[in-house]
Amino acid sequence: MLGCDEEVFVKGIVRGPTGAPLEGVSVTFTNPEQAAYSVKTPSDGAFRVGMINADPERASVSFEKDGFQRVERSLDGRPQWAMDITLTPKTNP
Repeated sequence: MLGCDEEVFVKGIVRGPTGAPLEGVSVTFTNPEQAAYSVKTPSDGAFRVGMINADPERASVSFEKDGFQRVERSLDGRPQWAMDITLTPKTNP
């Protein structure tokens, strides 16, 4: 179990299907006992989101941008996690 006041966080880069970084992606960290926290990626696609005292067994992070499919990942118990995400364009039915 994490000690008091420890930060649980996720960091990385969001890219599009060509591998180029994506600007303006909403990255949201969610933990059931706390309000969600969101940031937008800058031009380099980098992000870092987290919370103090979040439960890494129950926390998740999601990635959303208009025109792209939403992606969500569970932290699966990892209190710190570096990940790169590739968003896929939405397809019309």
